[in-house]
Amino acid sequence: MRSSNAALFVFIVSTAILSIFIRPALKWSKLHKYKLAIGILSARENFVQRDTIRSTWLSIVSNTELFNDIFVKFILANQDCNIPVEYRNDAYTCEEARKSLPEQKGPIDILHHAFVDNKNVESYSADFVAVGYDFVVAFDVILSGITIPITNGQNVIVQLWNLAADSLVVEARDPHRDNTSNIYKYGFHPHLLPKGFLGSLVVVCDRQKSCVGVKSWFQRHSFHPAIKISPIICYSLKKGDFPIHILPVTLENMILPASLIIEFADITQLRKYVQNEESAYSEKQQHIFETDKKIKQEIQEHDDILIVPDIDGADIIETYRNVPRKLISFHQYVARSLNADFIMKTDDDSYVDIGKIYKLVKQIEEEPRYGLGIWLGNFRRDWIVDRWGKWAEYQYTASVYPAYACGAGNIISSNISKYLAINSRNLKFYQGEDVSMGIWMSALDVEYIQNDQWLCDDSCFPNMMVSTQHTTYDLKRFWENKNKCGNPCECL
Repeated sequence: MRSSNAALFVFIVSTAILSIFIRPALKWSKLHKYKLAIGILSARENFVQRDTIRSTWLSIVSNTELFNDIFVKFILANQDCNIPVEYRNDAYTCEEARKSLPEQKGPIDILHHAFVDNKNVESYSADFVAVGYDFVVAFDVILSGITIPITNGQNVIVQLWNLAADSLVVEARDPHRDNTSNIYKYGFHPHLLPKGFLGSLVVVCDRQKSCVGVKSWFQRHSFHPAIKISPIICYSLKKGDFPIHILPVTLENMILPASLIIEFADITQLRKYVQNEESAYSEKQQHIFETDKKIKQEIQEHDDILIVPDIDGADIIETYRNVPRKLISFHQYVARSLNADFIMKTDDDSYVDIGKIYKLVKQIEEEPRYGLGIWLGNFRRDWIVDRWGKWAEYQYTASVYPAYACGAGNIISSNISKYLAINSRNLKFYQGEDVSMGIWMSALDVEYIQNDQWLCDDSCFPNMMVSTQHTTYDLKRFWENKNKCGNPCECL
């Protein structure tokens, strides 16, 4: 009797354990099988772009037998940024810019509070030959001097570079000491730094000792509203080299080697900016309300919108820097809800020849492959890491990126998509989704399939599969030409 009960117990436990593994497989097998799942990254307010795509290249899916083989969704974040663009640190994040009026008139040392207290002086690595930081100017200012902590010594050289033009604006030596403020000051003929100026302030270290800097104390002291500092420290290891190596930091803990002495070229710019704040925020809230309303209506009319939260269920704010999070959330959705062989990413400013791509993935499926899976696209290799602008990189410390598929789009096999979904909480997000994919994939045994028909810009070729950075007019013209004569570029 005991052996009978024991056998029954073993049978029940074994069945329960086996069901844990069988149940997901049964669920997966019940899902409709798609050859290709396409995620089109789209901003919440891009209604015209989405309607244009529906009426052009995407219409081939709903109007042909491809409907059963191709799954398509526009990927939208679940929240808008509630800060007007002109009141953000930049157009690519949702961080509020400092906008207080300066407490004093005339020239101001922007880091005076931090520099006068030598208790917070810290040394950089002895290997650093030069060290600096990048910044952007938010209002027209006049630069009249540069200061450094007195502990740096007199034998350092300071430089101001124009990053956009890759040119030296100022180089100064032989500072004079300000005994009342514990600083060395470099004076020179005043320079106008216009709104939008992208600069790099560099200190060439004393040969006899390491460069030093002080904590910026961004949270404890008011910072100048005309200057926005990038959260990286730049350095070089060889004499004569411009600082290209970077150390990602937080603004609260930056160790800064030098400061700027500036004043507003026209203080009325800032006064008007501050005065208009309330109305700008009110208009932004109304815009968000109207956008939410239109999205709800769009969802009712079309079955192609996927609104994604962050990987931990929190909100994703609709900004460029959060696009990698939208992409990963899409892969989580695919892993959870779809049975697709291949997953494609593209953008809502891209022209896509779905017919050609469908034939391509069927061909790829029939060929022998190796490794974790395939990644298809037009790959950029040894692409230099930008330090400013839309593609400014504050997290990846190398000077060039690993190979990555350019922004027009790319395709990965389902096992890679599942890998991304499973490991989503362990992935670090970089400045854009394409370079993030390149970094994530660089450590995996993935087969890269180069395809030159995936164009990386707004050019047009008769045999192209994807082309990007287009207006809605371009997309309509390509589609009309494609249907008329088979050549999306022109019909003779």
